[in-house]
Amino acid sequence: MTWAELLAAAALPDERLTWAQRLILMLPMLGPQELPEDAENVMHRALDGIGAANRSALVEVLLDALDWRTH
Repeated sequence: MTWAELLAAAALPDERLTWAQRLILMLPMLGPQELPEDAENVMHRALDGIGAANRSALVEVLLDALDWRTH
């Protein structure tokens, strides 16, 4: 799954899960790829949406694992 596909899937209407919950739950479906510049902001919004603490550290770890340029 690409980043764009992830965002599109997370934006689909759902009666049970929020956009943020869907995005976080689908993160493992992403393969290593070059992430867009707004990926950090999107992840901050999603983590805020699920009430995560220490968002900056989480975003750094999660995005580093997904960005092919760092591996």
